[in-house]
Amino acid sequence: FKDFEPFNTTNPYKTSWCPKATCHNSPLCQPCNQRFLFVLSTGRAGSTTLLSMFNALPNVRLSGENMNELYVASKLESNLGPRWEEEKIIRDGPFLHNPIPTQSMACLAQHVMHSINPPPHDFLLELNKPGKLTLEEHKTATIIGAKMIRVQHGDWSAEEAAEYFEQHFPCAKYIVNMRKDIEAQATSVQKLWGKNETIDKIKQEMHKTNEFLTKFANIIGSDKAFLLNMEEWINDVSLLNDVLSWMGYEDCEFKSLLQQNKGGFERDFSDPFDGEVCNI
Repeated sequence: FKDFEPFNTTNPYKTSWCPKATCHNSPLCQPCNQRFLFVLSTGRAGSTTLLSMFNALPNVRLSGENMNELYVASKLESNLGPRWEEEKIIRDGPFLHNPIPTQSMACLAQHVMHSINPPPHDFLLELNKPGKLTLEEHKTATIIGAKMIRVQHGDWSAEEAAEYFEQHFPCAKYIVNMRKDIEAQATSVQKLWGKNETIDKIKQEMHKTNEFLTKFANIIGSDKAFLLNMEEWINDVSLLNDVLSWMGYEDCEFKSLLQQNKGGFERDFSDPFDGEVCNI
């Protein structure tokens, strides 16, 4: 066997999930070992339906809203300032520290995602038992992520958000979902969430969100980001099957569309695959 190189750029998913990912591995962090899937969307645009549909895939675990927690997590690094730039060493004085390996802070951000979207408790009880998966084996076998409608609410631009996600979640894919009918969307937001703002004010915010998400997706690139419009896929489930193919699933297609949040927050627990098993 070759001697292990403690610092390397090996990408374990070079031929599958994230072939173009930048992976700076060190003894502190291997940022590309975990695959991620994020559903970024505007509100009242079918994002909960998308969450349920893609959560039905094998070995996929997506959580719901997290109040833009990953933006908050980004402050753990930006708060440090230039004295803690990667690979920078301060040998003495009140801020002395050893050099921080490139991309090692990615695992801190990823651990936030692991902590707020853990496996079921019963599964955790079985981890590491003889014949059972270790936690690292489970992470490798699972694609995790979240549905988020607030990523644009942070004090960052689309460019800054994209740079953060690229650096800290290098092996991630993004389903970016919007709604064309801004008027209907704004009316739904005002009715359901009791907004005090006028329809025009809500529409203005929706336009800004759409611009943010579109720019984010364009920066990330079509190999990592798939743009959807609710008005199109809500009437044609085959468009979501295109997403499955883009994700790398074979012989796999949705048979029906779940109806989540219909009439408010109703739930649909049917199987969108009608019993078929998907493989990636």
